[in-house]
Amino acid sequence: MTRARDIADLAGGGTLLTRQLFTATAGQTTFTPSAGYNPGALEVFMNGLMLLASDYTATNSSTVVLGVAANAGDEVEILTYQINTIGDTISASSGGTISSPITVNRNTTDGNILSFNKDGTAVGSIGATSGNAYIVNSTNGGIRLGNYYGRAVLEPCNESGTPEDNLHFIGSSTNRWRDLYLSGGVYLGGTGSANHLDDYEEGTWTPTLGGNAVYDIQAGRYRKVGAIVFIYLEIRPTTLGTGSTTQISGLPFNAGSSSNGINPAYYDGAATNIYTLDGIIQATSISLYGRTSASNNASQTPAFFQNNTRIYMTATYEVAS
Repeated sequence: MTRARDIADLAGGGTLLTRQLFTATAGQTTFTPSAGYNPGALEVFMNGLMLLASDYTATNSSTVVLGVAANAGDEVEILTYQINTIGDTISASSGGTISSPITVNRNTTDGNILSFNKDGTAVGSIGATSGNAYIVNSTNGGIRLGNYYGRAVLEPCNESGTPEDNLHFIGSSTNRWRDLYLSGGVYLGGTGSANHLDDYEEGTWTPTLGGNAVYDIQAGRYRKVGAIVFIYLEIRPTTLGTGSTTQISGLPFNAGSSSNGINPAYYDGAATNIYTLDGIIQATSISLYGRTSASNNASQTPAFFQNNTRIYMTATYEVAS
């Protein structure tokens, strides 16, 4: 057989071959390929005949030692090969896993970098436009990772990655996201400052008359939407002691200015026969004003609270800016 065929077969497998020919001296056993070798990745020939691996020792990557010394003039040929590293492949039919990052580079123009098909039909792509990445489906667009004052911004875009306004949705009536966490606000129905809702909060608070009053009913709830606070309270001191007779304190937020927005839903056991009851919200307190008859003006003079006076009330006010 010819050695040319062997070399071609090896080269066809992506192998780099190095051939070195030596002319032996009498009794020579050691030969040193100039480029070294990989143990197990070489063939040794003497006078055209390939030696068996047992006919020589080649384990140190630098020298080949014959088991039987050569005669003067013998031709010793050492063929070494180095297998090139071939990139991992993934089966087109059964798929697979890539464990390391992949870098895909598109040169010059904007457009798709990766395109995705299902049964031969385009379904989506990942690409770049104006220096920003996008991920889209093939017919309705998607999102672009844009830049806004030096920070990342998610922008709706068409299937080419071009931003679009007022066309796309986040979720649907039957496929909703769960929670949204914002440190800023949300613009509803417009983009001006009048459309900016920057706060929503709800919780509980504790109404108090101050002093050493003792209660068997004492509870409050609130809901804050933007700068407006809606509150509910219920309170009854079993012992008023040094508590106030006309002022309820402990509102959850400081009022921006005096406002008249209380609605006494029910009260009984008042210290004074009250014809109508009103109040003014100042800072974190509600000052009660009462009329004792239809003809007089509301005044804070008549006492309202005493032992066992009970009141249920709602109120609305604007917080301090």
